[in-house]
Amino acid sequence: MATTLTSTAITTRKAIKYGIYLVIFLIVGRMVFGIGASLYKAIVPPKLPPPTVAFGPLPAIKFPTPVTNSQLTYSLETATGGLPSSPEQLPIYYIKPSAASLFSAESANEKARALGFTGQPNQLSQTMYEFIHPSLPKTMEINIVTGEYSISYNLASDRSPLTGVPPAEDTAVSNAKSILSTAKSMPEDMAEGPAKIEYLKVRDQQLVPALSLSDASLTRVNFFRKDFGTEESPYPSVTAVPGRGNIWTLLSGDKDRSKQLVAAEYHYYEVDEEQSATYPLKSARDAYQELTSGGGYIASYNSAGGTSAKIQQVYLAYYDPNVPSEFYQPVFVFTGSNNLVAYVPAVDKEYYGVE
Repeated sequence: MATTLTSTAITTRKAIKYGIYLVIFLIVGRMVFGIGASLYKAIVPPKLPPPTVAFGPLPAIKFPTPVTNSQLTYSLETATGGLPSSPEQLPIYYIKPSAASLFSAESANEKARALGFTGQPNQLSQTMYEFIHPSLPKTMEINIVTGEYSISYNLASDRSPLTGVPPAEDTAVSNAKSILSTAKSMPEDMAEGPAKIEYLKVRDQQLVPALSLSDASLTRVNFFRKDFGTEESPYPSVTAVPGRGNIWTLLSGDKDRSKQLVAAEYHYYEVDEEQSATYPLKSARDAYQELTSGGGYIASYNSAGGTSAKIQQVYLAYYDPNVPSEFYQPVFVFTGSNNLVAYVPAVDKEYYGVE
């Protein structure tokens, strides 16, 4: 009997020992498999499905007139000495078209009243209305179909908004959002995007950059659409004028609230994130060759630096149009010396229609 009990105890101990070994083996094996799978995916990423190209041939991006007519020559001087890798495809998003309705004029009136323009408008054309502020040298023009508007203040007639210290960054952004929200002019994808400020002063009746807040008379707040893509690969929004949002406000430090909003521009077209189609992209190398051959759009360049520019950074972004457009499309952005900023459409040329 004792021998049987001893044998059972030994067998039990062995079973427990080998059971522990098995559990450890399974845990370690799972960890090794997970690490191996992650490494494999990093080295050999899963193959993407073919681009859908569901919108058919795309219209050309509506870039404005380039800032220079000179043929520039380029040299590549990025941090790596080369061009970045880029994805084979990206989504193109549909932009909802603007359309007139029975309530277009009333909607324009509501926006104007929310911004302090309480009088009746002057009809400049079938779609353009002008509002004049009841007590200040300030006007507002609005397109009742697209909802675009601009506000201007005659500072030559009344310089009082220039006398106070303008709001600092956090206060300026908060005040601008509050003002625009009152007029239903702060869309969600703009509120979620970055806001960039500029400190400005008036010199020879022109707005010029100020060195600091203490040197400034006004603060401009530029709003940009949120990044598209993923957290690992975000694609920012760029505009026709680099650093200038399609929605912006110019704010003073005047204690009179009606004088705080000195100027504004609102050019916004809603991107429908539920309607998209993937399109093949050209490589960064092909985009660079297109730029060096005179293609693309020169959005910024200081001609005083001559006609040679060093390209120091290249990245992908989405171009946010400031005019009615059909699609929200990606571009390669080239930046460098002499304040160079240039855009080249990122979709392969084959997928653009006849201009």
